[in-house]
Amino acid sequence: MTKKLPRGLSFFLLTLGLTCLIGCSGGGQAPAPTPDVSPTPTPQPADDPTPAVPAEESFEDKYGFSEERLIIATELHSLLEASADAYQVIDLRNYADYLAEHIEQAVSSPGGKQFELRVREVDPGKTIVLVSNSRYENVGRAMDKLLAEGYDSTRIFVLRGGLQAWMDSGYYVEVDPDNHC
Repeated sequence: MTKKLPRGLSFFLLTLGLTCLIGCSGGGQAPAPTPDVSPTPTPQPADDPTPAVPAEESFEDKYGFSEERLIIATELHSLLEASADAYQVIDLRNYADYLAEHIEQAVSSPGGKQFELRVREVDPGKTIVLVSNSRYENVGRAMDKLLAEGYDSTRIFVLRGGLQAWMDSGYYVEVDPDNHC
């Protein structure tokens, strides 16, 4: 003999069975993920075993002078045309490169020891423009020497991109006619 369940209880069991059947068989939507309510640990720098990532090398660290000291070829050309006597252009490249081609009014004073010996020949009343190759070789050292000798840092500039940038801008370069290099 079978016993009948009360009406409310049979409806409840039927609903519960269908819910289980749909949820377990994948026929319905997956249950929503439960949010993670665990607290996030606060990192403590003193205990952090992760090594610090070195910062990218700054322009000044790389070249030995501040990027604000750079002057572009077009600006230098305009300044030289307006008042060439107010500027002293110093070519820091080696002498053979200077003879091969240089800015018309530039004087050769290769970086390193030769520059250190000739630094007192630089006119402190003029704005100084240092010309090098595009890698700015010797510029940081020359800048340091000028500053150590008391030259005004706000009146020392470096041609951005070196002599190559000057030539790429289409400006005249002087060539020594006796140069057989």
